[in-house]
Amino acid sequence: MPPRTDFTPPGLRKQRKPSEYMMALRTKVMLSAAVLYSRRFNRRRVEYLSYGLWNMVARSWTDDDPSLLVIPQYLLYAADDSDDDPETSFDTVPGRPAGGECIPDFAIIRIMHHWRDPNPIATRSDPEPSYISAANLLNWTSIQIDKVRIPVLCEVKRPPCRHATGELFRDSLSKSLLLAMSQLSRRVKLIFTDANRMEQDSAILVASTGEWWSWRLQTRANIDVPDPQLIAPREDEERDGDGDVLRGLNEEHNARQERRDSGDGRRNSSDGRRNWDDVLRDLEDVADLGDEPGDVVPVDVDQEGYDEVIDGALQRNVDYPDQAKVVDNIEDARPGPTWSKPMLLWTPASNQRMYVLHKYLSHGFDTGVHVPL
Repeated sequence: MPPRTDFTPPGLRKQRKPSEYMMALRTKVMLSAAVLYSRRFNRRRVEYLSYGLWNMVARSWTDDDPSLLVIPQYLLYAADDSDDDPETSFDTVPGRPAGGECIPDFAIIRIMHHWRDPNPIATRSDPEPSYISAANLLNWTSIQIDKVRIPVLCEVKRPPCRHATGELFRDSLSKSLLLAMSQLSRRVKLIFTDANRMEQDSAILVASTGEWWSWRLQTRANIDVPDPQLIAPREDEERDGDGDVLRGLNEEHNARQERRDSGDGRRNSSDGRRNWDDVLRDLEDVADLGDEPGDVVPVDVDQEGYDEVIDGALQRNVDYPDQAKVVDNIEDARPGPTWSKPMLLWTPASNQRMYVLHKYLSHGFDTGVHVPL
């Protein structure tokens, strides 16, 4: 048998049949959604299976640009100007940064780099190689990293209830999105307080729950100076977990439910249904919670997250009445400073916003530049 020392994984090979490769990718996207919502293999609707779907989605935004990487569990922290130069220091920086730290579920990072001269890959006067073979992958030290920007942060939460309808589904959807939105709105502050990213003036935030998502544009100009106590959990919080935080969130949620049940129409639409403006006002109610609401919480493993077992095919809730709509002018699909209405993946309205997001990423998303669509 041959030694196969020249083996290259399929994802790094030149594709002989692009149509088959594309078919495989699209099948993977559908499989990742199907297993996420599976009653048999994800009865508790746990969050971690969402990572497969949203990793595929985020990669679909970035695969045409080699400088963009999708990084799960990307550590954000505020670097100090007084830190040793990492290019000349061999010491690891100990302890927690004074400005706080946090770990979003995903980040899309843009790596600005140059090729060292000379390097073993290219021998021309221009050190950038015209072709990189599989054997050249060992020579990654030929690249010098100049800057790393974070154009997109993504927070993923457990999918909403599978079989709830009407108001129950809207509550389940909005509660999951609110958790993601609240975390992202605090965590993004660390991008703008990092001494290594003082030239970055904006970032796109993506909150997701199952196959639903919402987004907004955060700029440096309209963000408050972060309070480290809101970003980095205290030592006692790390020991005790987030039970108190989640209980506070549930108390707020229950109080809002009581107001709705009592007929308080000030936060409801005229027909009694909660609209997206009501959800955004709810976001203000949880703005002062800690950084990790609901991430580490003791639960009754026999009950938490289970849906009622129903025979037959999965019942999907795709007709949420207050979801984002298709726009006639693509300019109207740009992200704003407030959270968008929820979007269902792969619908025309979602596709329009993904087009805009991809344009932002393709353009480089540089400071002060109006990205043409």
